[in-house]
Amino acid sequence: MAGTSPAMTGKEDTMTDIRVPTLGESVTEATIGKWFKKPGDQVAVDEPLVELETDKVTIEVPAPAAGVLADVAAKDGDTVAVGALLGQIKDGAGAAPAPKTAAPPPEQKPAPLAPAKSAAPDTAPSVRRLSAEQFRDALTTLTGIGYSSPAAEITASESEQKRFALPIPVHWIWNDPHAAEKAKPGHLYFRKTIQLAARPEDATAVVVCDNSFTLFVNGHEIGSGNEFKTAFLFDLRPWLKPGDNTFAVHAVNHLPDNSPPKTPNAVAGTENPAGLLFYARLRHVEKGMQKTNDFASDSSWICSEQKQDKWEKPEFAAENWSQAVKLGDMGMLPWRVTKVYVTTKLAAAYPGKVRASLVAADPLLVALGRPNREQVVTTRPTVATTLQALEMTNGETLADIIKRGAESLMADPMAKGDLVGALYEKALGRRPSGPEQQEARIVVGQPVQEIGVEDLLWAVTMLPEFQLIY
Repeated sequence: MAGTSPAMTGKEDTMTDIRVPTLGESVTEATIGKWFKKPGDQVAVDEPLVELETDKVTIEVPAPAAGVLADVAAKDGDTVAVGALLGQIKDGAGAAPAPKTAAPPPEQKPAPLAPAKSAAPDTAPSVRRLSAEQFRDALTTLTGIGYSSPAAEITASESEQKRFALPIPVHWIWNDPHAAEKAKPGHLYFRKTIQLAARPEDATAVVVCDNSFTLFVNGHEIGSGNEFKTAFLFDLRPWLKPGDNTFAVHAVNHLPDNSPPKTPNAVAGTENPAGLLFYARLRHVEKGMQKTNDFASDSSWICSEQKQDKWEKPEFAAENWSQAVKLGDMGMLPWRVTKVYVTTKLAAAYPGKVRASLVAADPLLVALGRPNREQVVTTRPTVATTLQALEMTNGETLADIIKRGAESLMADPMAKGDLVGALYEKALGRRPSGPEQQEARIVVGQPVQEIGVEDLLWAVTMLPEFQLIY
């Protein structure tokens, strides 16, 4: 807030008041944290002058005019009310703006939260906590770890369907050439290893299995499905790396009553159709050109009916495994999976970036107050509940997101170059201050360690500046 009054030193000189700005809904006073200037110092327009602290936010008050700081009305540690006088700037003919060659001011914390000078008390934005969905979407932006596919049905545009059209044939496979008609109930283990020149920026798997499956990538279990009429999508990016990558699928053909077989010996008369359909969309940019590394289920996969120790691990030596049998193209009977269906699923999903409002609630969303869908408004109280406190400090869902986010950031050579700065810009919309940069570098380690990146992600996502909306 600023006002002017006649200067005592000459006609053209004026005094511009520096006042406490509006601090947000229900916040009526603040404490002076630190003055960055002392009386007699020259200041430039919008240069930070003083730091104010409240129980919700810390903001910096900028200079409303160029000139000389003439007087300080409140000192460090004083409590001041909204609109109170903090000091005055002498401007006009008797005071010049800070020269271009002046030494830079002491390092200060950037303050994106400072309200605009023109904001009036009755129109200033209120402060509220991010809703459950907003917090989860913010985590997705920060870590790159989002939901792989929406639970809601979304119609992709025609241009998106063309972009995600399948460039290679996709086939149903099993270990029996007659499996599309009848195959014995049981478990089947598939493997395939591919080579990648670089970690793909776009990496999505589509899996359909009659009846159920579990997917592993480089030894990590990344998902499963038990509905053979549904194509399941998975974001592969956190699990892939340059070089060899091993894909493994545990596929199960159920009994006629749709229950998984409990014994290895099939009972006569329980045979029914069985098959696995797999497609991976893998794209990376090299020298400005998009490179395609897509692959799909075909006879190059190997399989076995015997479950062996560490069969899904990259280091496993698959001895005495047989080649998978190609049953037919994706549209064959009895499944009739169409290219349009798979393309639409891919185009609508934006794997890894699906918004939280389009998926079923997980433990993190429930803890943060995700409402039932018949409710149309999500809010989070300022004071955390016990459930929220437990989930935000020791919850498996958030911990997994943070851990996978750290792995993803460690695998990105561009992010590692200025990891701290990149995280602050994504999370808070600003660069870290000098002290923040110094502390963050200690946390992540030199060289950068994955466990340190996890700790920094925890610290940043717990900041009020990340969780509050202004």
